[in-house]
Amino acid sequence: MVRTLVAKRNLEELYELARASAKLWGIDAYPQFVGNSENIVYKIKSKYLRLVEDSHRSFNLIRAEMAFIEYLQKKNISVVKPIASLKGKMVEQMRGVSPYFNVCMFEKISGQILAKNELYKDIKYAEKLGRYLGNIHQQSLNYRPVLPWLKRYKYRNCNIIKGGFDILPVIMKKARMELENALSWYDSLPIEKDSYGLIHSDVHGKNIAVDRKGNISLIDFDDCAYNFLAYDLAVPLYYMQNISLSEDFKEDFTNKFISSYLSTYPLPKKWINILSGFIRLRNIELYIWKLKMLGGHDDAGNIIPFKDFSMGKVDLKCNYPKL
Repeated sequence: MVRTLVAKRNLEELYELARASAKLWGIDAYPQFVGNSENIVYKIKSKYLRLVEDSHRSFNLIRAEMAFIEYLQKKNISVVKPIASLKGKMVEQMRGVSPYFNVCMFEKISGQILAKNELYKDIKYAEKLGRYLGNIHQQSLNYRPVLPWLKRYKYRNCNIIKGGFDILPVIMKKARMELENALSWYDSLPIEKDSYGLIHSDVHGKNIAVDRKGNISLIDFDDCAYNFLAYDLAVPLYYMQNISLSEDFKEDFTNKFISSYLSTYPLPKKWINILSGFIRLRNIELYIWKLKMLGGHDDAGNIIPFKDFSMGKVDLKCNYPKL
């Protein structure tokens, strides 16, 4: 069995690393483990410490992420707030370990992170999320990196997509064919200034916080990338497909979500018409991600076949939609 990135990590060593890292922000306390996935996250007092291998997310990539978050804050968009270290740095490096890690600290977000599937339990979230994403996209199209090398990657060049065929075993013919079809479709889409920009890329319930007034905030911009804006709309719709909800509710949620988004940012309708393609792209992307990060195994230790994976109940028999 191939050891994944998550499996290779020594959590005991990382705990000590987290405690030492927190001191760079003037905090001397015992970390509380939160999660181990793309990043390792600890809660320390009322703050959140995030560590990740430089080989997985480079120092400048994370600096670019922090710069984008700060830009959105200046535009009065409620997002997670990074904290500068005692040296005034948004990203610190811990070089005393191999591989060395990049470290960030964040304030606790206002409100509560939504529980699993809670986003889809109230139609009001559809409207609020639609308007919120429309506002982010409106601002992101005007975003320019402060320095040319502090720029996030294009979605097409992210590790999962660019290295997808290296991650998928040769015997997984259906998954490899789906990836080939997905990339062929994606590469055929035109990059236009009103439909392509820097987006969050991972909009789902666990990355959404809601305060007492119902205001939405996003956390975890770790996957932010230059991509088609429509991809950000497809991600929450993708996860909704896997939940036991009435088809009428799903249709109402989708319509309210899209109409609210369009009332804030007028994305050309042709992109709304091909959301099913981005939903399908998300499916193969997530399958590859699970193979790389988590091994893609079931409880018995067997790799989950791609034909049994489709989290969003994606129809793999139909053709990708035409723009």
